[in-house]
Amino acid sequence: MDFRTYVTALRRSWWIAALATLLGLLGAGIAYALTPPTYASQVTFYVSTPVQTGVSPQSANQFAQDRVNSYVVLLSSERVAQDVIAQTRVNLTPAEVASRITAEATLNTVVVQATVRDSTQDRASELAQGLAQTFGETVSRLDNPGASRATVIINLVSGPTDLGAVEPRLKVYAGLGILVGIALGVALTIARELLDSTVRSVESASELVGAPAVGNIGFDPDARRSPLLSNDRNSLRAESLRQLRTNLTFIDVAHSTQVLVVTSALPGEGKTSLCLNLALALSETGHRVLVIEGDLRRPQMGRMLGLESEVGLTNVLVGQVELEQALQAWTPQVTVLTSGSLPPNPAELLEGGQIRHLVGVLRPRYDRILIDTPPLLPVTDAAVASALGDGVLMVVRHAKTTREQVAVAVRSLKAVNAEIIGVVLNMRHARRSERRTYGFTGRSTRPLGWQWSGDEGDDKDRVPAEAPGDETPRPMEIEDSARR
Repeated sequence: MDFRTYVTALRRSWWIAALATLLGLLGAGIAYALTPPTYASQVTFYVSTPVQTGVSPQSANQFAQDRVNSYVVLLSSERVAQDVIAQTRVNLTPAEVASRITAEATLNTVVVQATVRDSTQDRASELAQGLAQTFGETVSRLDNPGASRATVIINLVSGPTDLGAVEPRLKVYAGLGILVGIALGVALTIARELLDSTVRSVESASELVGAPAVGNIGFDPDARRSPLLSNDRNSLRAESLRQLRTNLTFIDVAHSTQVLVVTSALPGEGKTSLCLNLALALSETGHRVLVIEGDLRRPQMGRMLGLESEVGLTNVLVGQVELEQALQAWTPQVTVLTSGSLPPNPAELLEGGQIRHLVGVLRPRYDRILIDTPPLLPVTDAAVASALGDGVLMVVRHAKTTREQVAVAVRSLKAVNAEIIGVVLNMRHARRSERRTYGFTGRSTRPLGWQWSGDEGDDKDRVPAEAPGDETPRPMEIEDSARR
């Protein structure tokens, strides 16, 4: 992964970092509430050295500064703590008292500041008072033993001063919570990107399939109720389907793709909707298009389009009906051959000589023939049916289908020497900048008299909004008619 990939991952999954930051703040607030307060009291001493005869004041001052560093250490010693305990009579050991005292000295000065911290304000004040009363005497015993004139004098210049509660500090806890939350959020986002095995770009889809990316279809939230596009629809999804149509035209220059098998690795990748929308896009340019429903296990085109599904491909193959009786006009330029009765041996029917003969008969009558087949991983029907067409169009759902699933599906096609002419990345979420390009609205135009339920990729549970023969216009129908 390069830097741009990391930035893209953070932009796409910003909510993880935001949620982690909020959790960090929440954890910091809980820690702040549970941490017992610490109180402090402060004492300030001034170290002076009387000027001896024959000694310059500068030398005396330098001597005092040198002693200051020793007194910073001395203030936290058990010797000082013993004197404080003797003065205050607190019920603490010398080590406990010493641990409560900290000291510091300002650079190039003779001022020493001692701070006493404790869990109660009263005891902190008591220990600071004891320290103020005894520290000068302790230093005198150490630095002036038996001397007639003191060489060092400790002067109390301020304190004890109660500082109140000094810990915990809300700003510190909040800052740490934010920093930890951001770091955790960024780490989770990058880990999610590294562990994500789904296909998220046309480049990776093309590399996995070993064929050029001929389509990049955007996700449309209105596709749940309107998976099929009208010819005049002004949306990113409609434009991407026209681009797919154009790309297939260029491929057809080098290699005939009159009969195209459309398949995917798994159910729910929007394969059937794509096949029908591609037929509409091809018909816009005047092509005579035939859509053959090759899914003989879970057929759905009849319900989607409001066509007869009980008589179709299987009935023609077994000789129950004539071909002309099974063909149904969907639009003036698009004809549909539904699956017909469900057979007990769908794979054998798609592999037999009858269907090969049927496709041969249909070739001269149509400019394009699209064969919608079942997904490759659950059943072998699509791999068998791939021999019927001039090439296979592979549909991969963005951020849903994994790389391993695509690789397994491709291996099943290559095992039967199928030629994959291209791959379509379906349901890709477009960026905001793309949605604003050239005034694409992304609004749906529902086919007249139809409503859809379920996910676009499932292509299931689509039912007519009105009973056949009901000519009462619905509000959406009136709006669509006016738009056209």
